[in-house]
Amino acid sequence: MKTATVFCTVLVFLLSSVTSPLAAEKQKVSFYNGPPQGGWRPIAVAIQQVIQKAIPNLEVNIEPGGGAANVIAVDSKPGVFAMVTSTSTYDGFLGRPPFKKKMENLREIAILFTQPAHMITFADGPIKTVESLKGKRISVTPRGYASETVNQMILKAHGLDYKDVQAQFLGEIDSIDSMRDGHLDAFLIMTSVPYPLFLELASARKVSLLSLSPGKIRELSRENKGLRPYTIKAGSYPQINSDVTTFESSVHVAANKEMPDALAEQITKALVEALPDLQKNFAFMKGLSPNDMGGDLGIPFHPGAARFYQSRGLMK
Repeated sequence: MKTATVFCTVLVFLLSSVTSPLAAEKQKVSFYNGPPQGGWRPIAVAIQQVIQKAIPNLEVNIEPGGGAANVIAVDSKPGVFAMVTSTSTYDGFLGRPPFKKKMENLREIAILFTQPAHMITFADGPIKTVESLKGKRISVTPRGYASETVNQMILKAHGLDYKDVQAQFLGEIDSIDSMRDGHLDAFLIMTSVPYPLFLELASARKVSLLSLSPGKIRELSRENKGLRPYTIKAGSYPQINSDVTTFESSVHVAANKEMPDALAEQITKALVEALPDLQKNFAFMKGLSPNDMGGDLGIPFHPGAARFYQSRGLMK
């Protein structure tokens, strides 16, 4: 009898110790972001915390990256995900430059925030249109950046290329410093509203933002489905007293198609449900709605993400 009791006790212990591999062992997934000191890192850390809180058996490891490199990482490494820009993911999915092949493993998870095109120049200067950038000193951001690729598109749509301007491939701080010191005539960048460095420049110089015609915006949107019309409202910045018609790209989360559907659905759910808290900490996310997070950026949705949006009636 005693032997039977001991056997039953051991059996109960062993059965209680048997769990699924997912519950018994923490899963690890890589999340590609930007440089450690870059502007994307704070939101990447917030996303890491959101996902790990929602999925306790998941460990999210933030990996450095940026630009086209993140698109390549997601395409080539099964199960990973990353912050990427919609223009780069669309170009990558189609295999257009700077990509050497189609990035067909990319799948959409969620839009995080938008980055309207800011074409910054001086209010009292000669530049009033994109065409009048010809011959001028302009910063187009470093080579390989998503903004730099878009800037080439802007110039091309207006009959210009780098041979027609004095293109400089400067970082954001160097570009603003050079404009303040009179060494640049314009700076073109995709960035969120409000853009702190533009506010800084506006405190020292009389500045303006160039508008694009509706026709040019449609042309650019047709060329890359990661671009959509956008209006920078009057009053968004000091000295900007009328609406600026431009376009925006989106910073979003994309995953490799091999990520398990259940995990992609859990990550999507965690991001959407954490939106109000994220908006409290990141001003550039304000105005985004759960409906916006499921917007079409020209690449397929991950089945897990699609299942979540459809279950909540959020799929556009």
